[in-house]
Amino acid sequence: MFYILLMTIEITNRDIEKSTNYSLPQVKRWAVALLPSDPEHGQHSGKTRQYSFDDAATIYLAGLLITALKFNIDETKAILKDMREWLKTKGWAFSNFVKIRKSHNLRQKYVVLSNEDYLGWIELEIQIGKDSEGSFIYSAKAVIDRTTDDSESDSLIWNERYRLHYFGGEGAISVTPEKTLYLSNKIKFFANRLCRNL
Repeated sequence: MFYILLMTIEITNRDIEKSTNYSLPQVKRWAVALLPSDPEHGQHSGKTRQYSFDDAATIYLAGLLITALKFNIDETKAILKDMREWLKTKGWAFSNFVKIRKSHNLRQKYVVLSNEDYLGWIELEIQIGKDSEGSFIYSAKAVIDRTTDDSESDSLIWNERYRLHYFGGEGAISVTPEKTLYLSNKIKFFANRLCRNL
């Protein structure tokens, strides 16, 4: 099957706006705050700024961290920097989380494929807290597999195997209530919405 690399698709502010609940001014504001400047597509260049999927996903995740998890913009910038650097040490980027291909549906250009275990996990969630020094500390839960029992009761029992990774901070223990970002699920949700709007 022929896959299209998400990193090769160019995405605009309007594409992100249409694919999220964020307004166009929010998208532009977060892009300026979180991403390196782009002199070729500045406000006075007359050109529309275009983003890689990784940068578009950064803007989308910033919105979640600010609006849903209630971090401020400086905290959000630090968290996203830490996450991207940690992912890089594993050889991962946001664009690795999903695979897409050309759609056979005339109303949609691309389609996101169901997740395959090509990264070594099927789901990745990150808990965010602070250590005693006030630095952000993270635990990343990478679910390797998930099964359920075959009981016929009305409630299923799930069994998970997962790896825990810790990064950030000076100490090993979080001293603040942790907030959870369901990273891989959110990235896939955003990719699906984006594919419908490109």
